[in-house]
Amino acid sequence: MFTRYFMTSVLATLVHYMVLALLAGVAGWTSGPAAAMGAAIGGVVALWGNWHYTFVERRRESTLRRVATRFTTVVLLSALLQGLMVQGFCSQLGLSVLPAQLLTTLLLFLLGYGLNLRWSFA
Repeated sequence: MFTRYFMTSVLATLVHYMVLALLAGVAGWTSGPAAAMGAAIGGVVALWGNWHYTFVERRRESTLRRVATRFTTVVLLSALLQGLMVQGFCSQLGLSVLPAQLLTTLLLFLLGYGLNLRWSFA
């Protein structure tokens, strides 16, 4: 399941970045709304992939509505922690933004997997 979660996350991230690049680079959107739209569409891809591919055997009696609500909660928590952790790694540990972002992504990927495995798709 972990490998499937990783592959779904990579796909969702690629979609997020492609939408961001298309909206900001081609459609002329400003970076904030383009990033938000990319994240929203990437989140839908992640939910779809995890529902249909990663956690399919764990769905049992869960409804898509219940899973989507919990999954969205995990995504919002991760977004909040993303900002706090990057800021903290930069200011408290003296890391530059890219290493801080990479470390944060790794830690939040693991946290997200655990929360989605044990709660969202339980």
